[in-house]
Amino acid sequence: MTIEELLARNRAWAQRQQARDPDMFRRLARGQRPICLWIGCSDSRVAPETIVDVPPGTLFVHRNIANLVRPTDLNFLSVLEFALTALEVEDIVVCGHEDCGGIARALEGEPQQAVVDYWLQPVRELAAALPSGEDQAVRLQRLVELNVRDQLRHLAQLPPVRAARRRRPLRLHGLVFEISTGRLRRLEDGDGLPAGGRD
Repeated sequence: MTIEELLARNRAWAQRQQARDPDMFRRLARGQRPICLWIGCSDSRVAPETIVDVPPGTLFVHRNIANLVRPTDLNFLSVLEFALTALEVEDIVVCGHEDCGGIARALEGEPQQAVVDYWLQPVRELAAALPSGEDQAVRLQRLVELNVRDQLRHLAQLPPVRAARRRRPLRLHGLVFEISTGRLRRLEDGDGLPAGGRD
């Protein structure tokens, strides 16, 4: 698909939205009030607004390879700070997905010294704790889930999150998107409780 085709698709989309809701773009132009911060993977198959079927302006989104929460990533920290202070979101989602290329790469042998290998080092360390005798597909699924839980733990410990939780309700959620079914599965909330473990 060419850039010209993408632009044509954009025009058609804008016209459809305008016909469906004539005030939509005027509302969006007045500012945003998203319901949550969504931390997801950059994988092109996992578009947050699409998989939860919400319109523009509903989610504040940060994506990177393997949906990592890195306390040294200034881009991520800036997004988090803005979400908590300017937008005052009350929910943060960390969403992993099955068949994640970043997680699969972290399961491989020695890193190849590419930038992505540096980025994935924390996932590689998690992978080292997995039983070695398991089938590779099982290990991949386990690591996807383990990684989401680990990112929730990192998130809960960050000073901006701790400060926000002292001031107001802030809920953390771990999800996994199953590409093969199109369904989201809830793992746990940000206090380490299993799905459904909180009222």
